[in-house]
Amino acid sequence: MKNVLPVMTNIVIFTLKDEKPETVLQKLKEQHILAVKFGEHDIRMVTHLDFTNDMLEKTVEVLKRLTY
Repeated sequence: MKNVLPVMTNIVIFTLKDEKPETVLQKLKEQHILAVKFGEHDIRMVTHLDFTNDMLEKTVEVLKRLTY
């Protein structure tokens, strides 16, 4: 991951270094994490009302494995 934009809402947008968004999105989907392509190198994720700390921890761990 190249950088993560500051968060002021339940929306997180991050820019990938070298990975293609489509590849990362497919791998996230395989882990039951949904996100969308948001520009040429960006991915957008939105949390919802029932989003838990456990879900956050899982998402962070999956992203670390996929993008580092």
